[in-house]
Amino acid sequence: WTVSDFSPTDTINANKRQEAKESSVLLTLTDFRGNYDKVFLEGEGEHDGIAYWELSAHRADHPAMAIYVEKSTGDIRRVTMVMVIPGAGGLPGNVHFNDYREVQGLRIPHEMVVDNEASGSTTIKVKKVETGVQPNPGQFKKPKID
Repeated sequence: WTVSDFSPTDTINANKRQEAKESSVLLTLTDFRGNYDKVFLEGEGEHDGIAYWELSAHRADHPAMAIYVEKSTGDIRRVTMVMVIPGAGGLPGNVHFNDYREVQGLRIPHEMVVDNEASGSTTIKVKKVETGVQPNPGQFKKPKID
């Protein structure tokens, strides 16, 4: 759901849910190929001394996304996408994944930087990663609005 002071509470549509998945730190922990109709190797390059592969990921109902994978580690380092904004078109943006650390055999980025022209840059730092946590189903109920 979306709760905002500027618009009515609303259920998030499928495109917005997909965008949330794509820009999430959890993308780096999954086999992201299952989220797309096609994934292509577009080329390779180097940025800030890091050699990478550039992939393009395609879905029929959404603009293509570029995924930059570090060659030496297989870590996703950057994702470039266009967030679809109903009635306003698309907003290009980047998500940078940094400070990878191993947690129970998984490499997890502990810093994510999201940037776009509309809202600037936001840095998210992970302080702690816990595994085996059982969620409380009550946490996922639709919020009550006064």
